[in-house]
Amino acid sequence: MIKQYIVAILASLLFAQVGIAQSTGTFTDSRDGQTYKTVSFKNPLTGATVTWMAQNLNYKVQGSYNYDDKESNRNELGLLYTWEAAANACPKGWHLATDGEWTTLVTHFG
Repeated sequence: MIKQYIVAILASLLFAQVGIAQSTGTFTDSRDGQTYKTVSFKNPLTGATVTWMAQNLNYKVQGSYNYDDKESNRNELGLLYTWEAAANACPKGWHLATDGEWTTLVTHFG
């Protein structure tokens, strides 16, 4: 539960701290109009630009819940999800990171 939150924070801090050639932007979820910060960088293996959300998703689906079960945590922290709920909550054009994507991130960026 807290693991997903920690992973999102670590990924955001990683990009901010190691000085990777990156750009920041935003993504607006057409389902509910919420806007999220994003970070993009070039994959060192493929040269393709990769974009990650730099904020926790806050889209309510069955299987999502608030940190500490407090609605007041939702605005700041987003929602927590079961694996199935996270897959269902992904906005169109986005996906949960694969093991390979996480491995590339950790291998090349710490």
